[in-house]
Amino acid sequence: MIMTTYVDELVQNISKREGESAINWRGQDQSCADLLGSAKAWMAKFDDLGIEAGTVCGVSGDYSPQVCGLFLALMQANAVLVPLTASSAAQLQAPLELAGATKLLRFDNDDQWTIENVSPSPANDLMTGFLELQHPGLVVVTSGSTGKPKGILHDCEMVLRKFSQQRQGYRTLLFLLMDHFGGFNTLMSVLSYGGTAVIAAKRTPEEVCRTIQDALVELLPVTPTFINLLLASRCYQDFDLSSVRLITYGTEVMPESTLERIG
Repeated sequence: MIMTTYVDELVQNISKREGESAINWRGQDQSCADLLGSAKAWMAKFDDLGIEAGTVCGVSGDYSPQVCGLFLALMQANAVLVPLTASSAAQLQAPLELAGATKLLRFDNDDQWTIENVSPSPANDLMTGFLELQHPGLVVVTSGSTGKPKGILHDCEMVLRKFSQQRQGYRTLLFLLMDHFGGFNTLMSVLSYGGTAVIAAKRTPEEVCRTIQDALVELLPVTPTFINLLLASRCYQDFDLSSVRLITYGTEVMPESTLERIG
């Protein structure tokens, strides 16, 4: 008997909404059918790309239709994702070695991609034990307090489990970068709950406000630092932000004074 996984559940939830929007990129809504089609196309390429269950894949870039489809496909294939921001080869080397990646997919601003093989580093006991579960994984690499990269290994099944109970879905801005656990968590919650993941071209106050106005963003998950920048810029006065229903914050302490100003 084949057990239904939480990744399966996520795909089923997306499938039920084929005609609805899943992603808004460059001002255009991409449907759930488009997202599923992208994931299916990626899975058809995996044999040729040398990607299979247990393959540790670095993914460098930012959110896009292709990247979101790849994330979904890698989870369905029980591979391990290592999301990274677009950086030079030298800057990517340390996190790739830490995660034990053997593949690196790079995405440019036009959603075009390339793939390259990465020399594998010696396997560590944590990753070896995890791969025996045959679950999809996520490695989040942080600089740490000492500046030396540190990796946190997540089981995607456990990440998705908390989204199995349906809640209200919103048109949500993907503010946190995809190499941040909060960014990946936001994307998964949006897709699980039937919302739309809205991707801004930049994360400046002006561009975020323009994206909120044009894409009718309802949920704004940001940081206290960004809220302070937004308030200082006053650019919110130049845009219609009336679609916003909820602002959430994390990653750092929220000053009481900032809460009072934004309230």
